[in-house]
Amino acid sequence: MPYTDPVPIIEYHAIQPPVAGATYPQLFVPQADFVDQMKWLDAHGYEAVTLDQVEDAWYKDGELPPKPVVLTFDDGYLSQYVAAFPALEHFHWPGVLNLVTKDADIPDEDVQKMLDANPPWELASHTITHADLTTLSSADLKREVAGSRKILQDRFNVTVDNFCYPAGQYNDAVIAAVKAAGYRGATSEVPGLATSKDPYVLARIEIELDDGLDGFVSKLKAAESGSAASYTPSPGG
Repeated sequence: MPYTDPVPIIEYHAIQPPVAGATYPQLFVPQADFVDQMKWLDAHGYEAVTLDQVEDAWYKDGELPPKPVVLTFDDGYLSQYVAAFPALEHFHWPGVLNLVTKDADIPDEDVQKMLDANPPWELASHTITHADLTTLSSADLKREVAGSRKILQDRFNVTVDNFCYPAGQYNDAVIAAVKAAGYRGATSEVPGLATSKDPYVLARIEIELDDGLDGFVSKLKAAESGSAASYTPSPGG
């Protein structure tokens, strides 16, 4: 029987204190808080997996650990390599890097180190320019969705199976473009657990500056109990 249970997907942005003048300071999580959150997951039996592994389990009879969790990192902040990558290496866990192809902070050589790690990180597309996809012409939409996938696959010589909607913005036309581009799934900013029934609107649990460990645990438990809509995700992701 295929694995059909929902899976928590955690959403992070920068793993550092907020920088001066940041438009969305809540998108910053200090490294110490992040490490505490990873230690809590490990102590409570969770194991990080890639989104590809989840989809293999959902749709191809692949296997997952008893308590899987997907750790996603949006945009391509340098701190994701500097702070998150070594923390996950300590637990032998992969992450999922939702990367914009233009003007990301993280250098390509650092992305490559993450993809070459053991276990390797998964690379997913977050478009070329982080545009609001719901406002684009069909040609520009195709460029941002399908074009970004080709750029990433050519640049890093890996398969890019998943997509992440900038700022969580999508509509029927955007979902259709994601499907047409050949992605297996897409992560959103809808709060809750991701389910196999809705692969192109995969729910996530966004972790923010003010959460600390208590807020992290509270959000995860709320999602697992089905009450995750009690908080509102930050804009700008």
